[in-house]
Amino acid sequence: MKRIVMVVCAVVLFATAGAVRAEEKFGIPVYPGAKSDELAKKRCEFIDRTGKTAQCFRTSDDFSKVYAFYKKQANLEPPQIFATMPPNMQKDMLEGQKRHFDFCKKGSSDMCGFADMPAVRIMSPWSMNPNISPAAKPSEYGNKDVLLIITNK
Repeated sequence: MKRIVMVVCAVVLFATAGAVRAEEKFGIPVYPGAKSDELAKKRCEFIDRTGKTAQCFRTSDDFSKVYAFYKKQANLEPPQIFATMPPNMQKDMLEGQKRHFDFCKKGSSDMCGFADMPAVRIMSPWSMNPNISPAAKPSEYGNKDVLLIITNK
């Protein structure tokens, strides 16, 4: 019994270690319960090859729930360009078939997406191929859970 408890504790500690490192490294919290499993790590390899630093996590929670969590974070804000988008584009990003949104560290939202600023991108569905065409159908993305990419952009 003692051995089982030790194994369970080790698994829990290992599963949360990536989240702690991401928060320490980028100053951006990881969505509660999101896991950095092999599939998420493999997706992050594409970003790491560009010279940027990133950590990827997945959750089975609904996109709107993950979005609400990041929207409440005092140190994050949407990119300034979001406010200039037509309402139909904003709605599509948050409610459409291919939902995605970036949150930037406060004070860097004018450059978020264009510079090496800490940010989090949430997306659902998502693909292992970062170069998938924007015209691709949602069914072509393959993964229907929510992917979180925390990066220095």
